[in-house]
Amino acid sequence: ANDAICIALCSKAGIPSDNKERMGYCMEMLERGLMLGMEAEDLWFDPLFLVIKGMQDKQLDVLGFKSFADKPRLTFEPGMIAIVGPNGCGKSNVSDSIRWVLGEQSAKQLRGASMQDVIFAGTQNRKPLGYAYVAITLDNSDHSLAIDYNEVTVARRVYRSGESEYLINGVVSRLKDVHSLFFDTGIGKEGYSIIGQGQIERILSGKPEERRELF
Repeated sequence: ANDAICIALCSKAGIPSDNKERMGYCMEMLERGLMLGMEAEDLWFDPLFLVIKGMQDKQLDVLGFKSFADKPRLTFEPGMIAIVGPNGCGKSNVSDSIRWVLGEQSAKQLRGASMQDVIFAGTQNRKPLGYAYVAITLDNSDHSLAIDYNEVTVARRVYRSGESEYLINGVVSRLKDVHSLFFDTGIGKEGYSIIGQGQIERILSGKPEERRELF
C-alpha cells in the first residue's frame, strides 16, 4: 500500500517513478511521516537540504519571519537534516529564512512582493509583529571562516519601517561584511548550499543545458 501512496505523492511533487534513488528517499520520508502519526494525504515532499562545505550548522533562531510568530530554535545534529510536515505548515519558510539571513535582497526569491512581506502579518488570534529576525549559528572550530571565533552567529533584522541591520556575533555589520565572511566557502544566498522550492524538480527533469544554466 505504501508503494502506491509513494508513487502518487512523488507524481504530485513532479518526481518521475523511474527515478529509483529519489523514489527510495521519498519512501523513507513517507514511512517516517506515517510513524509520526501524519496522514498520507497531508504529506508533500518538500525536503530541506542544508549542506555546508567544511562546516556544521548548529542552530537556527527565528522570530517574526513569515509564519514564525514565536521564537523557535532549530538545533541541527551532524548528518542530513530533513523537515517533514503537511503541505502549508511552513517547511519552505525555514529554507527561506536561511537564504534571507545570508543576505538575499530579492523579495521575489522569498516568494513575496516586498521585503516587508517576510514579517509576520498576524492572524485572527495573533497581532502582526513589527520586525522579523533570523540568526544562524555555525560551528567554526576548524576556522573555515576567516574570523577568530570557534562559533559564528550571523543575524539579520528588518522593521516594517524599512530599516534593517546585520550582526556578526552580536556586532552590527554591513551586508558586505556578511558576503566577505562567506567568501569562497560555497555558502550564500546563491551558493550551491541552498536549493529553493521547485529547483529540485528542475535539476532532476531538466535538460543538460538547463542544468548548466541553473548552476
